[in-house]
Formats: sequence, structure tokens, C-alpha cells
Amino acid sequence: SAPRGCSLARARMPQQFRIQQHGPAWGLPTPDPRSLFAQALLRHVGADFVVENVPNAPIDPSVPFPVISYGNNVVRDVTKLPDALCSQGYEDSFKKLREDEKAETRAFLSVLFDRGLSAVLFAWFLDETCYDELYKDFTAKASFPLSFLLPIRGKRGISARARTFGIETVEDAEVAFSDIMEIMDQRLTKRFSYSESEISALDIAIASFAIAVEKSPKSCVLHGSLSRCTRVCSLTNAIVSTGVFGAEVKEIPAGEPVNRDAIEGTSEVSLDAEETKRRERIRQFFFTAGAVFLGYILFGNAVSVDIAADDDED
Repeated sequence: SAPRGCSLARARMPQQFRIQQHGPAWGLPTPDPRSLFAQALLRHVGADFVVENVPNAPIDPSVPFPVISYGNNVVRDVTKLPDALCSQGYEDSFKKLREDEKAETRAFLSVLFDRGLSAVLFAWFLDETCYDELYKDFTAKASFPLSFLLPIRGKRGISARARTFGIETVEDAEVAFSDIMEIMDQRLTKRFSYSESEISALDIAIASFAIAVEKSPKSCVLHGSLSRCTRVCSLTNAIVSTGVFGAEVKEIPAGEPVNRDAIEGTSEVSLDAEETKRRERIRQFFFTAGAVFLGYILFGNAVSVDIAADDDED
């Protein structure tokens, strides 16, 4: 049976939660599925919380984001947030599950926020539009040398984490994400309605990924994975309608499957190829900077000589 979630009808926690997260993008309060999950889960249980957008923070699966704190406690792994809520007086969904169901739920959360997150971030990093809107725009707000170092740090973290799951190309990322979404879709086979009391932490996690991917630029290849998972889309819209994701998050369409034949060379796109283009841009930057610096030195020396000559004549 599907796990049952916690109800809004309970007392507020005595301590306020604080979420430090990546800033808004694509019409979402944050594009990071981890932060979407944290905010929605806290709203779902009726917890009081504030959000702090951290500038120049790389979207990187190796970086423990968001950082959730309450009192003297810190939660850096969002899969532990349901347990933290339970320990603070909120009746978590795990409390109503059998031991085998608890283990299954934790396992699915781990798959989503490990392999699923790596696949999503890897696909976004290799998509030119996603890269420009997430990484480039975020790091452009940083001062040098952070604007130069943050994309490199993000690339290393994303590629290293993705390779642990066998993800080395965009097609690998799409297959990994599709497999996960289809598994989640199959779990929802017997769910015909989604009342607020039936929404679990796992349901919110699935919806968080669906929203983040659906709201990303249409050039992202992961859109086709969602269009084939009608139950996931139905679950997501049912949860969105409760308002736990905030007023700015709207329902997602089922969409049409992506025509893979129309995407030329997708399987050949790798992080190494993208890195080659990025290194070329870096070389051009240093060449331009070097030319400007050399010109400044030569021009500055020439001016100094002229001034000295004029002083001698006087």
C-alpha cells in the first residue's frame, strides 16, 4: 500500500526552521529539487520557516545544499528532514508505515536524491540554455576569481558524482532519470486519488523532481521522461493544488514525448566535449587579458618616456 503522509492539523513546532538555498530561476522559488522538497515538506506539516537565498552558490550534488537549521540543529541531507520533523513533534509519514515500508521509502528517497539528482544536474550542465541560465548567470554575479572558479568547481562535482552512477553522456542522464521516474510511476498504479492526508514525504520528493524538470528550458532532454509518466504528473498536480510548493508554482502539463530522432548527436555529447569548448573560451579570455595588459605596459612606458623627455627640456 502507498505510504500515508502527515497532516496539516497539528501544532506548530516551537523552533523556526531556516533554509539556505540557491536563488529563484525558471519561475520557481529555487530550481534545486532538494530545496523544493524541503520547503514543500515543511509547509505540508505546518512548520514555521524562513528562506535565505545564498548568492554564488554552485548547484552541485557534492555541495550539501540546502542547509536546514532549527535551534542548534543542522540538517544537510534532505532525506533526513522527515526524521528531524518527527523528532521535533511532527507525526511523520514513516510513523504510519510497517518496517518494510519504512525501508522501502528511505531507499526510494535515497535513489531520487542520489542518482536522480546527479542525472538531472548533469543534463542541465550539458544543455547550453540550462547552463547559461543556472551556472553562467549565477556565477556572473560573483567577483573574479570566483566567477572563473565556480563553474570549474561545479563541473568537477557534477561529473565526479555522475560517473559513480555510470552517467557520462546526456543520453546516460536521460536513461537514468527515465528509469527512476518509470519506477515511481509504477508505484502509483493503485493510486486513484490524492487527498491531503494521503500525501507522503516520498510523494513530495517525486513531485519536486517533476516540477524542477518540467519548468526547466524545453531544450532539456529530460522533458520526454516526464511525458511518459502520467501518474507522476497527476500526483504532482494534486500536490501542487494543495499549495505546499507555494503560490508561484503552477501545475505541470503531461506534454508530448521528445522525438529522439530529431535530436542529432545527443548520444555523442559528453562532458569532455563541453569542457573542450569551455577551455577554449578560457584560453580566449586569457589571451585577451594578456594582450590588454601588454598594451597597457607598452603604452604606459611610452607615456612615461614622453613625460620624462618633456621634463628634461624644461
